[in-house]
Amino acid sequence: IQAYIKSWNIQLSPNPVELTGRMLPPEEIVCGNSQVTRLDDKADWTNAFRSQKMMVVQRLARWAIVVTSRDSQGVQNLVGVMQRVSTPLGYMIAPPNPTWSAMDQTSGQLDMIFIILANNNAETYGMVKKRCSIDFGIPSQCFLAKNMNNAKGLMSICTKMVIQMNAKQGGEPWGIKTPLKNIMVLGYDVHHAGPGGGGMSIGAMTATFNETLGRCYSTVATAAGAMFEKCLNAYFNKNNKLPERIMMYRDGVGEGQLNAVFNQELEGFQNRIKATYQHQGVKPPKLTYIVVNKRISTRFFEVAGRNLNNRDLDLLLMT
Repeated sequence: IQAYIKSWNIQLSPNPVELTGRMLPPEEIVCGNSQVTRLDDKADWTNAFRSQKMMVVQRLARWAIVVTSRDSQGVQNLVGVMQRVSTPLGYMIAPPNPTWSAMDQTSGQLDMIFIILANNNAETYGMVKKRCSIDFGIPSQCFLAKNMNNAKGLMSICTKMVIQMNAKQGGEPWGIKTPLKNIMVLGYDVHHAGPGGGGMSIGAMTATFNETLGRCYSTVATAAGAMFEKCLNAYFNKNNKLPERIMMYRDGVGEGQLNAVFNQELEGFQNRIKATYQHQGVKPPKLTYIVVNKRISTRFFEVAGRNLNNRDLDLLLMT
């Protein structure tokens, strides 16, 4: 490598660039009964649910399973495993209703529709989600039929799945302790259509509206400003006041788009904030705008004596 570099007349400094940073304390995750668990070195707290309940739980009392006759043999065992893993979490699952009669007679009154898919075809999945959301107006949970035969991993799969199901019903699996009050945290990403997609870009935005940051309002549209205004209105409708602090995480931004995001998109959000808060006659909030970039090749190490330690988490660089 050295010979190749020299052939291009390139020289590398033997000393790496030094930056100032600090280590952040591990975040605390609040579970049921106000029990607190700390993150491990991989920022994973799923093991906590082997002994902790979810923070806010709902009850799955009325639900229906949609499954083909070919895949129906393992349904009884699947439901049994779901009930077994959900009980320690505090999430109660009643036996499912007979599928077709429940869908015909109580459409729109079920807590959830559970669909067992023969494969992971994206088009089928999209059609199922659209049918449940638009035609029935009911939360849905999809499950791959092949996972019913996964004897070793079924309990782990079901544990993660029932946590999702509780959240879809309005429950809160966990929360965090935050000293900031009256804060709204948003996540915003954009999907760009590929070849043959008509060239339209669709944005999705999710915003918290409660103190534990566990309940959210979501919207999808082509105009970022309109989505942002909907999020502000959703927060106001839930709390009868606008947030004093807004923290937005923006994903899906390439390095070449950063200037456009800050000069156009961010300015648009600031204009929406100004108009909305002036209309309510209240002081504008503090806005924190964070661009998330996961595709980086830079590596950072912590100097520990004569050693360099690789830091996966909790490192905040001051540049």
